[in-house]
Amino acid sequence: MMMPHVRLLCVLSLVCLTACQMRKAPKPPQANSIADADAELGADLEGGLSAGDYAALVCDKPETFRGLRAWRRLSNSELINTIQDIFGSTEGVDFSTLINDIPKKEAFDTIAIKTNYVYGDRFKAYMSMASSLSSSVNITQPQLFPCLAEGRACVEKRLPEVGGLAWRRPLEAEEINELLALYDSFVADGTSAEDSTRLLLQALVLSHHFLYRSELGDKQGDGSYLLNNWELASALSYILLRRPPDSTLRQLAQQGELQKPEVIRSQAERLLADARAREAWGDFASMWLDANRVQTVTKAQPEFNADLKNKLAAEVKEFFVNTMFDAEVKTYGQLINSSYTIVDPSAAWIYDSTAMNGRQLTFAQEQRRGVLGQAGFLASHALPDQPNPITRGVFVAERLLCVGFAPAPPVPIPEPKPGITNKERFRVHTQGSCASCHATIDAIGFALENFDALGKFRTEDAGQPIVVDSLLPIDGKELMITTPQGLSETIAQSRQGLQCFVRQNFRYGLGRLEYAPRVMIGVAPQDKQTVQSELDRCQIEAIANRMQENNGDMKTAILELVTSPAFRTRLIGALE
Repeated sequence: MMMPHVRLLCVLSLVCLTACQMRKAPKPPQANSIADADAELGADLEGGLSAGDYAALVCDKPETFRGLRAWRRLSNSELINTIQDIFGSTEGVDFSTLINDIPKKEAFDTIAIKTNYVYGDRFKAYMSMASSLSSSVNITQPQLFPCLAEGRACVEKRLPEVGGLAWRRPLEAEEINELLALYDSFVADGTSAEDSTRLLLQALVLSHHFLYRSELGDKQGDGSYLLNNWELASALSYILLRRPPDSTLRQLAQQGELQKPEVIRSQAERLLADARAREAWGDFASMWLDANRVQTVTKAQPEFNADLKNKLAAEVKEFFVNTMFDAEVKTYGQLINSSYTIVDPSAAWIYDSTAMNGRQLTFAQEQRRGVLGQAGFLASHALPDQPNPITRGVFVAERLLCVGFAPAPPVPIPEPKPGITNKERFRVHTQGSCASCHATIDAIGFALENFDALGKFRTEDAGQPIVVDSLLPIDGKELMITTPQGLSETIAQSRQGLQCFVRQNFRYGLGRLEYAPRVMIGVAPQDKQTVQSELDRCQIEAIANRMQENNGDMKTAILELVTSPAFRTRLIGALE
């Protein structure tokens, strides 16, 4: 007789094997696109239309846009939210062994990279989660098996609904029969009806149908693949709320309505108006702007304690959410160049300001603006006792301007010397082979020298007045920056900054890095233009254009992404 947990492991081995046998997808772009990503971008299915063979693209006609999609693993946050929504509670569920899935470079937990593949340790964590869920869940609650006293009859009656919620689509008859056969095998081995049902729940949540969501679609007459209604319901809900589809989306999917562009737009607007969207987009901001980095740094000042660091990390999310949903001006420019932040009053001392209105703090100095004026960013991109213009410059260039750099050589941080300013100390990097990258890095980093290692404002360094005189390469030009607020204003008004915000939404929403070329420094340019790179470039340009038409409205970036034909229809990616 095979023990129930052994039988379950055998079944799940087959489940895991199925999930891992994904077809190969395009390699990431090279050189002046995204040189170092390694993502699965779509299924290489036979007989479909490849991106390279797609000849209908016209960049100023969005109806010709097509996308590249794939299987999408639920991120840890999405997984927890899904369990909460489907099973009613996460109490007693062990998430402690889930492996971090927020990559350092690619920023978002939604992006498919090798470190986020489901290998042994990650699957072990899922097994621990599933075991604790099945043992702690209220199995007889209304949305699960309230009729459990009826035994198999109850399981057979409730399985289509419970399984459909877990897998976010109707179960096929064969799948139901296989799950019922698994239940029967547990009972035949002497397991009680309740424990057999709990083991069945484990099988549901350890299936690739739960841990992943498909964006592969159904093949059309022209060889492209149109995402089905259930795939679109999940795609919309997870992008906008980081949660499984609600009853409205499920009903529309059942009715076959979600492939209609006007229905997708109305549902996207409805979901963004949901209170839970604030939490979801706070997560986006936290990952994009690396809000939690401040929790890893230490300073000599005792006031810079864990409580303050938590509040500075929360400030990033609160300010972004306020700007996107509540502010009078809900624009990208406001995010970058506002004269205030949203912060816990107990952290106001770091800003030398008492101008508080609830949680809105008006900056005391005009030089401090938007996200670049927030203490969490400034303190976390600094040395323990001095600013670090390199880390500040690299962060702004990569996250706000989408500039890429060649791998940096191992150069030690220059030692401080009495009477030497921080700017003079770090100028050594602007010489020799480092000069090409540091022209951009230093232009940004030195423009923020007015903010010390804590993020507090200062006017002098080493007894000398701080002078800002940076030439910033942006929008294909070099612009003179003479103040910290000048840096914020320039980025806020730039096409490159706005387009980078669109790119970040694209990466987060579609779970991959874009093929569209971007500024790369220190790397030999490769001007190879492919249909894949043009598909992404045209879509990003169109969304940026729409944002500009809407005065930089932040919601426009994601609404235009999910209402594009490229969101609904995919092609087969090709190796590049």
